[in-house]
Order: sequence, then structure tokens, then C-alpha cells
Amino acid sequence: MNVFLSYASEDWKLADKIQLALTGADYEVFFDRENLTPADDYHEQIRSAVEHSDFFVFLISPDSVCKHSYALTELEHAKEKWHHPKGRVLPVLVREVSYENIPNYLQAVTVLEPVGDISAEVLRAISKLSQKKHRAWLTQTDLNALSIKEHFDAPALNDDEIRLLLKKLPRGWSITASPLSTATDRALRKEFEEYFYDRILDMAMHIGGVARSLDHHPDILISGHARLTVESWSHTRRDVTLKDFILAHQIERALAAGLSTEPVIGESAAREEG
Repeated sequence: MNVFLSYASEDWKLADKIQLALTGADYEVFFDRENLTPADDYHEQIRSAVEHSDFFVFLISPDSVCKHSYALTELEHAKEKWHHPKGRVLPVLVREVSYENIPNYLQAVTVLEPVGDISAEVLRAISKLSQKKHRAWLTQTDLNALSIKEHFDAPALNDDEIRLLLKKLPRGWSITASPLSTATDRALRKEFEEYFYDRILDMAMHIGGVARSLDHHPDILISGHARLTVESWSHTRRDVTLKDFILAHQIERALAAGLSTEPVIGESAAREEG
């Protein structure tokens, strides 16, 4: 997630603490003292950074809201990107300002008035906004349109996100807290049962083919007379991520297609051509 930090130069020491807190939590922060490239157009760099941001933090102080403040120019860029600040813009009161001097755009959302450590409270507020944004995206997204390659570094999912994504899969998929592998505490799991053993072997081969084409490899176990257990978890996170749900969806597509050996998504074909 990209965060643009807007502040008056008089508040740069505080802004620096905030950007360090956000960076430490793996947010990409545009902090003009570090991110501006010498000799390039200053104004264009600022406008572009706001355009590519996911969140905009505005530090409210007498200097940032005074006439001719460059922070107000940055705020105008934010207004062009988001007509309403809800869920995207976080105003933070860092020094006392008369309420009537705060721009109406910022007054349209709740102004954060920290009572403790400012950088910690800003980080917590941005984390909440980030979670809401991610949940809204998960709600609207179609697993068929997602690529594991694009979400290779996806973070571990929380319980709420997992419940939401399970609704997008056919029945039978669940989260197990007793996975086959001891390298993870949980995995996305489904058991398939067939009357004929050969059918289970065929399913295992095709599921393996899907996994290989996506370069994401689940644990596969054949047990009993004809039972196939598939468990997916992300080795980079040692937990369940969006990649596992994408894989599960593609496995179901392959099985629904009659165990087709043909690539089921574009990236499979692209990988073979490469």
C-alpha cells in the first residue's frame, strides 16, 4: 500500500517519525525529503506521487493550512484523485488550529486527534483503512480474474478475509488447524472421494498439473481406498494467503472441465510459451 505524507516544513521532524513507523509496517511512503529526484520537475513528481497513492495523510497545523502552503496544493491533488476523502484521506491534528481554518474537504471525515504517540496512532488508523480497503476489494473480486504471479507476495489472510473467500469456492473447502505439513499452523483443505482408485489417481495427476502450471504446490495425499486430500498454504508466509484460494479455484475449474489437461488460465499458456 502506498501512502502520501503531506505536511508543512515546520513539522518535518514529526513527519519523519510517522514515515518511519509506516515504513516499518511495510507501507511504501512518499516522503518528499527522501523520494524527490534531483533535477526532475518538482511539481510533477508531487502530483504523480499523489496519483499513485492508496492513502493520503495530511498533518494539520497552522503552517500546513495557511494561505500559500504547499501542503494545500498537495491536498488539491488528493481532491482531484478522490472526490470524497472517505476511506482514503487521513487528516491528523498535530498542532492546534481553529476549526474554521481546516479545509472543508478534510472536515468531511473524522480528524484524528492523537492523545498518545502520534506516529503509533497514525499507523493504527492507516492499518484500519487498509484493512477496510482490502476487504472491499476481496468482496468485489472474481478469483477467476486473479493471477498467482501478480499476488506472489500476498500477505497472510485474517479470519474475516478467509471467511469471505471461502464463500467464493465450491463446498468442501475449509481451513484446517491440523495440516499435513508441520511447517505451517493452518492450510486451505479439501477432501475428494471417489469409488474407483484409478479415478483418484487421475484427479491427483491433474491437480498436480494445475499446481505446476501456477508454480504453487499444495500437499497431496491419497489415503484409504479412494480418498484424495489437497492442502494449500504459502511457503513464503507459512500461512494461508490469497494464492491458495486462487489455486483452489483453478483446481475446481479443471475438475469441472472433466479433468482437462489443457491450460485453464492465461498465465499457464504464457508460462508454456516462455
